[in-house]
Amino acid sequence: MSLLVGLSTGLSCGKQGADIVFALDASYSIWPVHFQKQLQFVVNVVEQFPIGTKQSDFHVAVVTYSENITVHFNLRDYFHKHQLKKAVMRITQYSPGGTYTHKALEYIRRQMFTVRNGGRTYSDKIVVVITDGLSQDPKATRTEAARAHYEGIQIFAIGVGAGVDKHELEMIASSPPRNHVFTVDNYSILNSIKRKVARETCKVPIRRDKPRSDIDPSIVYSNRKSKQKCGGKPADVYFLLDSSSSIWQPDFKKELSFVEHVMDLFNTENSNAKIGLVTFSDKVQPVMSLGSYNKSKVNEILSRPEIYLTGGETDTAKAIKYVRENGFQGPLARKGVAQIMVVLTDGQSRDYNNTVRESRLTHQAGIYVFAIGIGKDADYKELKQIASDPDINFVFRVDVFDALDSIKDILVFKTCEGEFSKIYLLPENSDYLLLPYPLTTMTVEKEANT
Repeated sequence: MSLLVGLSTGLSCGKQGADIVFALDASYSIWPVHFQKQLQFVVNVVEQFPIGTKQSDFHVAVVTYSENITVHFNLRDYFHKHQLKKAVMRITQYSPGGTYTHKALEYIRRQMFTVRNGGRTYSDKIVVVITDGLSQDPKATRTEAARAHYEGIQIFAIGVGAGVDKHELEMIASSPPRNHVFTVDNYSILNSIKRKVARETCKVPIRRDKPRSDIDPSIVYSNRKSKQKCGGKPADVYFLLDSSSSIWQPDFKKELSFVEHVMDLFNTENSNAKIGLVTFSDKVQPVMSLGSYNKSKVNEILSRPEIYLTGGETDTAKAIKYVRENGFQGPLARKGVAQIMVVLTDGQSRDYNNTVRESRLTHQAGIYVFAIGIGKDADYKELKQIASDPDINFVFRVDVFDALDSIKDILVFKTCEGEFSKIYLLPENSDYLLLPYPLTTMTVEKEANT
C-alpha cells in the first residue's frame, strides 16, 4: 500500500477510508497548556488525512476522559477539514479527575462507532489514545482493551512523559507494539511523531476476515458468579508451575489455587478442553495427566500430600521439553486440536540459552505457549522468548502471587475461544499477514525475505 505524504497534499490511503476516534487525557495530571498541545497534535494529524464524504475519506471524532467521558463531536459531525480543525481547538478541559482509561475504551467501543453516531460499516475502526500516566484501574483497562481488540478496533497508544507505563501502553495498543505504541518525553515534542502516527494509521489493512459473532466479550469477562462453559475450540492445555527454591510455600499454594480457579472456569468435565499439570524446579514432577476433571476431583488431586514444593533451581527448559515430548503424547492426547502450555515462574531460568532453544522447538512443534511472570525478578526478556508471538497476546506479568487471579478470565478466554490453528495470507502484493489470534485479528509486517 503506497503512502503519499506531502506538506501540501497530505496523506493518501488509496480506496480505504477510516473512522478515527481520538481519546485525550483530561485528568488532574494534565496542565491546561499541555491539554492544548494535545489538541494541536490532533489538528496536525488530521491535517494529513483526506476528510470528506467519499468512501475513501476519513471521519474523525474526539472524546476526552478523566473520571468522566466527554464526547466533543461524533464521526458524523464534520466532513470539512477546516471546520473539523476549528472544532478541535474549541475543546475545553471539562471536569478533571483520575485517569480512567478503561471507561474511555469501553465508551468508545460501545458508542462511538455505531451507525447512529456516524460509524460506517465498511470502514476500519481506529482509536488513538493519549495519556501521561498509569490508568486508575490497570486490570479494567487491560480487559477493555482486549474487548476492543476482539471487536476489530485498531488502537494506537501514545504515552507522554516519564509517568507512563510502557507495559500498559502495549496492553492497550494493537499488535505489533512497534507499530502501535509511541512515547515522547514531553508534550512540547508531541508533534514530532505526528507523521509517523498518521502513516501507521493509514497502514491499517482492510479487514478481509469475517468478524466472529459466536462470542460476546461482555459475557466472557463478566464478573458475575455464574460460570460460562468453555464451549469453544477444543484444546489440550498443560500448566507448568515453578516449584523452585525461590517460591515460598504460601505462594506455591497460590499457584495451585490459580490453576484450580482456571480449571473451574474451563468447566473441563463438560467442555472441549483437557487439562494437565506438572511442577518443576531442577526436576519435573507430573501432577495431572491430560484429561477432563470435575471440580471436586481437581480439589482432591491438588490437596494430596505428594503435591509439594520441591525446591531447587529453576530449570524451565527441562519442564518445557518434558511436556512437549510427554504431555501431548500417548492415548490421552488428541490430534487436530490446539496444544497449549501455560508456564508460571517468578524468576530467570537456570540456563537462558537452553530455555530459548526448548521454547523454539516447542513453537516449531505447533504448541502455543503462554508465559506468566510473577514478581519483580521475573525476566521479561526471557518470558518473551518462552511465549508464542505476538508477546502482547501470550505474555502476562503480575506483581505478586495474590494478583494471579486478576488474569484468569483473560487467560481462559484466550485458550478456550482462540482459533490457534489458522493463518490467513493476504494477496502476494500485500505488506501484511493476517493472523486470527484470540481476542483480535492481528497484523504483523512480513520480513523482508518473505
